[in-house]
Amino acid sequence: MIPRRATSAVGALVVWMTAACAAPESASGPACTELVTKWPGSLYLGDYDAPEVTSMADLPERVQAELAAHLRARLGDAVFSELVLTGGQAIDHDVLLNAEPSAADWQWRVPAYRLNFRLTRPDACLEAYYADISLDEEGRVLEEIDLPNVAAQGGRLQLVSLERARAAVRALGHGGELPVEISYRPDLDSLVWVISPSDASSKDGVIIHFVEVVVDARDGRVVESVEREAIE
Repeated sequence: MIPRRATSAVGALVVWMTAACAAPESASGPACTELVTKWPGSLYLGDYDAPEVTSMADLPERVQAELAAHLRARLGDAVFSELVLTGGQAIDHDVLLNAEPSAADWQWRVPAYRLNFRLTRPDACLEAYYADISLDEEGRVLEEIDLPNVAAQGGRLQLVSLERARAAVRALGHGGELPVEISYRPDLDSLVWVISPSDASSKDGVIIHFVEVVVDARDGRVVESVEREAIE
């Protein structure tokens, strides 16, 4: 399991992304040696605990209609029908300011709703991909869902298997363990497999040097191989 966490100050987005091991069989291509999950994000709002959204019925009807229309237009009917709302936050700005007065100075717009949707692709070794979207009080998009504009790409979400992505990384000459995450790249408008080969990792004191190989999940093409650093 490869846990990664990205956090910052009050009002920041907290995201957990984990690759969860399993031993499924893929319907096409090499059998999956593990299943990957990209976990949902949530907004940290200081001392304010936003009420939880557990179903579409928790949203006003106008918000439900606006959201559904947007997701259908972006994702197409097929992918839209696969999405499952798994949770979210309903943020009352007045209550937020009472609980966390510093929110008045935050340099970003706090949404009225932060929602999480689940998509699964076990044949591609993806156990669950939790996509997030932020809306204003009318249901208009403030932060786009982190899924491709599938409707503009033929209406079908292309996703090569994790094993095919790893094969592309091995073709570059990498060996050893190939830990992986999956994410959305807005500049490519695609999901990508992000693989960090163990044979390209080293330590210099508290500094870890590693390489991230980004594989376009639509076709298995290596997009880039980037050297990175992190503090242990």
